[in-house]
Amino acid sequence: MVVGVQGTGFLLSHPAFAGLRVLAQRDFVQGDLTTANEAGDPPGQHDHGTKVLSLLAGQEPGVFSGVAPEVTVLLAKIDDLSLNTQLEDDGWIAGLEWLEEQGADIVTSSILSCAGGGSGRPEFKHGATEPTSLAAARPP
Repeated sequence: MVVGVQGTGFLLSHPAFAGLRVLAQRDFVQGDLTTANEAGDPPGQHDHGTKVLSLLAGQEPGVFSGVAPEVTVLLAKIDDLSLNTQLEDDGWIAGLEWLEEQGADIVTSSILSCAGGGSGRPEFKHGATEPTSLAAARPP
């Protein structure tokens, strides 16, 4: 099983990821292959993505195990914590398409998107016209 994980970034040097199988990773924020914090990222950029990834695939024997520690992952850094614009929706869509191209069997995404239609107003968050909703509903 290959799980695509979209998030704020990932600190893969954490001990819980010592045995993690990463098939590929891509940073849609900085436009490179580094999903950990790097120059230009706000402090703690990778924190939330790292926590989500640990719940899925982290493992420290005798201490902690995620729900699927043997899974292979594809990692997409798609959320810039310093922004709240349509660019974040675009990054989510680009990440989703890349994960699908790379062979993800399933994708998980744990981000907050307040951009898009209606400048983030809740009445426009109905799932019918948001670019991310439309992309997620497209057949592969």
